[in-house]
Amino acid sequence: MVAPVDEREHIDQEFDQAADSRADARRQAWRSLLIPAVGSAAFFGTTLANAIRTYRRVGWPGDAFNATDWLLISLPVVMVVIAVGEGTKGTTRSAPLDG
Repeated sequence: MVAPVDEREHIDQEFDQAADSRADARRQAWRSLLIPAVGSAAFFGTTLANAIRTYRRVGWPGDAFNATDWLLISLPVVMVVIAVGEGTKGTTRSAPLDG
């Protein structure tokens, strides 16, 4: 039996609305990453520019840093390696947005 035209249109509208809501949810999920990413990039860029400026002004640190300083300098690198390792693991799955 063929469904009436109004019922087909209603079903099509429901599918379109569901697809639009999933697309909006995905967009919001990715947009939520932008603010921290932009802030982190700005911080990193400023830090790098200041390091270059300091190098030009006073030269390479040489003996300016002790072991504790080098440990502090290495922490961001370690954290990035851990975050990338955890982020690329395929063992955990996030909740689907399809609901």
